[in-house]
Amino acid sequence: MPSYRVSFMNDIPRGGKLFHCCQRLIVIRAARNPERAVEAAKKRFARLEHICDWNIHASRIELEVLDPR
Repeated sequence: MPSYRVSFMNDIPRGGKLFHCCQRLIVIRAARNPERAVEAAKKRFARLEHICDWNIHASRIELEVLDPR
């Protein structure tokens, strides 16, 4: 099963520019598909941040395949 890097991002406007800030990066070592990797990362992110929903601290998610086995 492939590994995935899931980044929880915020876009912050400042001084007329838009900055992309990573709130947390989570590696999912094995998932059957990208959707399962994202769901597992959302749960882990919420648990680590002590919140009930990941989008309280992030506005979007970026996904990268690390090991395409």
